[in-house]
Amino acid sequence: MGNDSGEELSLSDWITFLTSEKNSNLGNIFNLSALLFVALAIILPTATHNNWLSLLIFGAILIWMFYKLGPFFARRAEKAGKLLDRIMSGELTNPSEIQKEWKELLNIEKQKAKKKPREPLPATEKKGD
Repeated sequence: MGNDSGEELSLSDWITFLTSEKNSNLGNIFNLSALLFVALAIILPTATHNNWLSLLIFGAILIWMFYKLGPFFARRAEKAGKLLDRIMSGELTNPSEIQKEWKELLNIEKQKAKKKPREPLPATEKKGD
């Protein structure tokens, strides 16, 4: 992780980067919620005459969104927060070590995201042949 010229980020650059990763990813959940709220506030009342039903549909969609999309945005923010805590505590001070840790954290996440190939079903034997 460096800039375009291949130079290493400084310690203050890492703090800035990880802070923005942590805060912007958590903010994405709220931004997405606000967008959904506005869209549903415009569409649902015109689509149905029952406002309570519209609110229940909106609530169900919002709850589903938090359970399904929340962890997606929160994983990277959590990793950035943990690394940032280690930097702020003084445990990590070398920018090269920070870069190595960040790449390892991202690689672990990528490996978890890859689906394992399914194993073929066992062949069934025919009886009476």
